[in-house]
Amino acid sequence: APFYKVLGDRIGRKPLFVISTFGMAIGMVLVFLSRNYWVYLIGATFISFFLGHDMQILFVLEEAPSDKRTTLYSIAKSLGIFGTRGIPVLRKLLMGNDGTKWRNIYGIPGFLGLVFVVLIILFVKETSVFIDRRSEYLAIPRAERLERARLEKEVAKEAKKNSRKAGIIPAIRYIFSHQQLRSLMIVQIVFCTAMMGMSSYYQPIMKSGGMTTEQITEALVAYPIVFGILTMSSGFISDKLGRKLTITGFSAVALLSYVGFLISAYSGARPILVGVFYALYIGAYWIGKDYIEIMMTENTPTDIRASVMAAANFVYMGGAAVGYFVIVGGILFLPMWLPCLITIVPGLVVATFLLATRVKETKGIDYAAIDEQD
Repeated sequence: APFYKVLGDRIGRKPLFVISTFGMAIGMVLVFLSRNYWVYLIGATFISFFLGHDMQILFVLEEAPSDKRTTLYSIAKSLGIFGTRGIPVLRKLLMGNDGTKWRNIYGIPGFLGLVFVVLIILFVKETSVFIDRRSEYLAIPRAERLERARLEKEVAKEAKKNSRKAGIIPAIRYIFSHQQLRSLMIVQIVFCTAMMGMSSYYQPIMKSGGMTTEQITEALVAYPIVFGILTMSSGFISDKLGRKLTITGFSAVALLSYVGFLISAYSGARPILVGVFYALYIGAYWIGKDYIEIMMTENTPTDIRASVMAAANFVYMGGAAVGYFVIVGGILFLPMWLPCLITIVPGLVVATFLLATRVKETKGIDYAAIDEQD
């Protein structure tokens, strides 16, 4: 998947946006039409592959004014989160009490997705910063471009160090050759050691606290509402107070809310209270992670931005893997919540400390200015 995302630097943001939307929509339509396991598997694979690329987010970040970037980003993302509230409505309208009608849930979003593909093709333009950057490159005479390529080959070692060629490996090389990006990557890797503890064991913890399946379902109702409100507010806070303070603040909310979640889950509190704490901690955690990635985009030239985002997603999974192995080993000997807490506390505390001491603020940075300076 990371190798797919780098195509945004080579063919443009819009083509990848169209392909991703079309792939996700086709996947839903296939699941809706499936009458055997293999058709379902193909559709589910399409959905899983194309769901996480979020090229529309890069669109928003590149097109928004620098002083309103995260405000517009947060509004766009929160609308998507609030949209998940439509799933129970579809279940009620299209399934009722008949569980065999589960495929119907995929039909309306799938066919609407195909309509949106047409609308994107007709009405959405390529991002202006990508067009400007590409135009500058194509304006160079072909002979001069070939000569530059020849000179780069002659100084291969230096070119490797400072390469801005699109692709996962060049992007990783670029990240670690630039101090700010390197520091942000280290922050993200440490931050992601808390990912498995934060995102993967909430239902077993609720269950071990004595909650029934019905109570867990009731608790989870709060998630999209609370997460959507947190996400929408984060953009205003970030554009007003800065990225670093936003990440630090939401990390603190995540840590304190996780402790509140554990106390409420194991003390027999009302399911809605458990659910609010859950929504607060997981929502705040994802917001912190997202804003670290936004800071990376605000330190990266346009012609390699999508590649850097893809490379970052590839590298930080190493941090998530560390947290996963700590938890998997820990739950063999300790209560389930304790290994999670062991990864969450140092992951968030150390990451925010490194962010405060090793990373410069990026609020207000103009993407076009990055291209001129680099």
